[in-house]
Amino acid sequence: MPLAFLKAIWICLKLRPRFLLGVGGHASGPMLLMASLLGFKTYIWEPNAFPGMANRYLSRFVCKIFVVFEQAEKRMGSGKKTQVVGYPMRESIESLGPLSINESSTEFHVLVFGGSQGALGMNSAVMGLLKECHEDLQGMSFLLQCGSRDFQRVLGLYQELPESAQRKIEITEFIYDMEDKYRWADVVVARSGMGSVSELASTGTPSILIPLPSSADGHQQKNAEALQEKGAAIMVLQKDLNQRVLRQHLLDLKQNVEIRKNMSEAAQEFHQPQGAEVIAREILSGIRL
Repeated sequence: MPLAFLKAIWICLKLRPRFLLGVGGHASGPMLLMASLLGFKTYIWEPNAFPGMANRYLSRFVCKIFVVFEQAEKRMGSGKKTQVVGYPMRESIESLGPLSINESSTEFHVLVFGGSQGALGMNSAVMGLLKECHEDLQGMSFLLQCGSRDFQRVLGLYQELPESAQRKIEITEFIYDMEDKYRWADVVVARSGMGSVSELASTGTPSILIPLPSSADGHQQKNAEALQEKGAAIMVLQKDLNQRVLRQHLLDLKQNVEIRKNMSEAAQEFHQPQGAEVIAREILSGIRL
């Protein structure tokens, strides 16, 4: 850390930046602290409901703090310096807008993804569901993004499924066309990182969120709890996740269109459009170009 502080001072004096925007973590901490003490304009962006340690500490030094969750605003303790903004996301996703809710009782599409690397626990629960409960899943189709590291194991589990269960699921290592998959999905089963949560809010997609147990400061669970409290998602902790729990939630959502409509409307309340543009305008308004 002492070396990081010295390096941060050297970078600031060499580059003379007009402003610095930190996003938390051990890399941004020394840089924002030294830049603030040297008189440079500094800003924080905090995407999670529970702010990380670096951002909580730095909040007293910076010019302004941008948060996505109101819960984070209360925890930063910086009063008027804090502004709630939307989560910056890809135009291809944000332009989808709220998607319509499928009211069909015969087709129900379940999209499962655990981030770019996949999620072993979620993969196992879905494959277990198809193996033990496939006869209960009439009209359901699954798309499972399992990640490259777990693909061969999941493929082996797929090959052990009865043929009728195999027809219900497609397995892929990675998804390149998320906008199309959101259009396809009636419900999403996913981790609750802020990127996924924001896309679900933007599209109004009903979801079952499985927080990553090892996320820093438990921020994924705090994200999922914030949505669950508003009726925008269902949260299942990793330790409670199994095929029986997943089966019951999916059947409830499939059979009750009103629940999905209410979840969609509640999720949309979390979305504030053009998050990146708002942050950029606020920062540029405070510096001399």
